[in-house]
Amino acid sequence: MKSTLSVVLLLAIFTQSGLTQEAKKEKPNRKEQNKKITEEVQALYRQWDAAFNAKDANGIANLYNVKTDTMYGDGVRHRSRKEIAKYFREEFKREPNAQQKITEVELQILSPRLVVESGVWQVTGVKDESAPSSGRYSAIWAKKKGKWQIVHDRAWNAPIEN
Repeated sequence: MKSTLSVVLLLAIFTQSGLTQEAKKEKPNRKEQNKKITEEVQALYRQWDAAFNAKDANGIANLYNVKTDTMYGDGVRHRSRKEIAKYFREEFKREPNAQQKITEVELQILSPRLVVESGVWQVTGVKDESAPSSGRYSAIWAKKKGKWQIVHDRAWNAPIEN
C-alpha cells in the first residue's frame, strides 16, 4: 500500500512538473502568436484605408466575409460583399475627392481566429459640408480558411476633438 501511494505521489509530482513546463512554453508562443495576429490585422485595416482613398470599392468589399453584417452612419444594413461594393461605388461617385484616415486603432484579440478592432475615422475633401466628417467604428475580424475577413462592422458619426 505504501509503495502504491509513493508511485501515485511521484506520478502526481512528475505530471504537475510537466504541466508547469508546458504552461511556461505556451506563454511565449501566445505572445508571438498575438504579435503575428496584430501585424496581420494592422496590414488589413491599412489596406482598407488605402482602398478607400484609391476609390477601390471592390478592394474594400474583398476584405469582408461573403456573409457579413455591416452598418454605417446612414443606418442601412449591408449583408454581403456585393452590397458593400455597391455602397462604396455610390459613395465614391457622390464624393470623388473624399479621403479617409483611420486613427486611434485598438485591437482586442479574443482568440487566434477572432479579433475586435475599434478606432476613429476622419474624412476630408467632401463636397457636402454638412456631411459628418468623423466618427468611431468597430469591426470584428474572423480568420476563415487561413484568411482574415470582416464579419461584422459598425461605424457611426461622432465629432472628434483634436
